[in-house]
Amino acid sequence: YVHNRPDYFKQVLASLKEVKGISKAFLIVSMDGMYEEMVSAALSGLDFCLSRVIVHTKRQTMPHLQPLLAIKQHWAWLIRQVFEKQPETAAWTRPVLFLEEDHQVSPDALTTMRSLEAMLPRCPGCSGITLRFGCGSKRASPAEKAAAYGRACAFDGFINTAYAFNRSVYEMVAGSSDNFWSFRDGWDWSLFHLMQEGRFPHRQLAPAVSRVKNIGVQGATVDAETASRFLDYDLSD
Repeated sequence: YVHNRPDYFKQVLASLKEVKGISKAFLIVSMDGMYEEMVSAALSGLDFCLSRVIVHTKRQTMPHLQPLLAIKQHWAWLIRQVFEKQPETAAWTRPVLFLEEDHQVSPDALTTMRSLEAMLPRCPGCSGITLRFGCGSKRASPAEKAAAYGRACAFDGFINTAYAFNRSVYEMVAGSSDNFWSFRDGWDWSLFHLMQEGRFPHRQLAPAVSRVKNIGVQGATVDAETASRFLDYDLSD
């Protein structure tokens, strides 16, 4: 699901084009408005698999919505589209991978996801998968990463980057809509709220070495000044 950030979107489409097995995938691009550059990027870049562009217009038609709540509206609408409305996926029961327009993936992203999917029955309490590292370190050396490349681990929490869950998990969220919407924060913090109330699984399964990179610096909730402060803090850590 994407916002109006065409430069990131183009880079992510280019990375998806290199993913092994992507030609057999069905890709839904859910936009939160009709933005000319985003539509143009989709039309020119979606040439590697069967795809569909859908548009959620809440942000454009209700500009007074806080960014976090607008994203939450879009996210909830999208997962309903995926699991109930789109004919290609309405009967799909296996995990669905969700990306944002700044989530750049590795060429083995899908094969890694399928390997993790096969492990899910041995992961009690897992909501699904994330392709971001779950037990490795961002500061690991190349040798350490190579040694851990085939490893996976389960951890407590929910990473909101390149995550995948199946229909049964979607139904948990849909069945807890009152609690989800009464919690006035973003969709991811709302899931944590459901987790604390025992209404959402408390673990995820992940590779030890990340198969996704968040290339975004600015976005719907972070402007240039805020991003600069975060960067300065990170570099001085």
